[in-house]
Amino acid sequence: MQQDVGAVSQAAIIKLPFDFSSGIMRAAVNPTDGQVYAVGLDGWNGGGRPGLLDHGIQRLRYTGAFHPMVSDCQVEPAGLRLSFNFPLDASVAESLDAYQVHHWNYKWQASYGSEMYSPTTGKVAVESMKVTAAEVAEDRRSVLLRVDDLQPVDQVHIRLKVNDESGEAFEEEVYWTINAVPQSDQAK
Repeated sequence: MQQDVGAVSQAAIIKLPFDFSSGIMRAAVNPTDGQVYAVGLDGWNGGGRPGLLDHGIQRLRYTGAFHPMVSDCQVEPAGLRLSFNFPLDASVAESLDAYQVHHWNYKWQASYGSEMYSPTTGKVAVESMKVTAAEVAEDRRSVLLRVDDLQPVDQVHIRLKVNDESGEAFEEEVYWTINAVPQSDQAK
């Protein structure tokens, strides 16, 4: 889920609600049939699920089945907007207990990988973000997590547990890189 703030790009990702037979990377839409194809290697599994195939290609075929999902993530001047493809139960989605929000930076270096560093202290640590409110939009399809003094950061990790309007539980994880925070006049 991409966003451009002026000339600066940033994005958030979620887990797809599918079980793949290999670690997936490089998914693309085939312009001929409109389906999504993804290639995979066990090495792209990132130490995740055991027993995956060493390699593969898989097709995601649209069947019309509904999958509740986070449909967009946008940084706003006042915080982080999460959009959904279903209406939320506002009483749950407005509770700060529904969200665990952490952030950290990486150290850029010649060797691969990095520890996670506190954006505040610069020491090795993952920090909780100070979310002050969760405001559900009038259409109940998005929530704004208000964050005072929101700043660029290499990684934001959000775990959320909300309900849809019928009370059905929905859980998701969002990983988000924030390279720029729009000013009020850049928000849309």
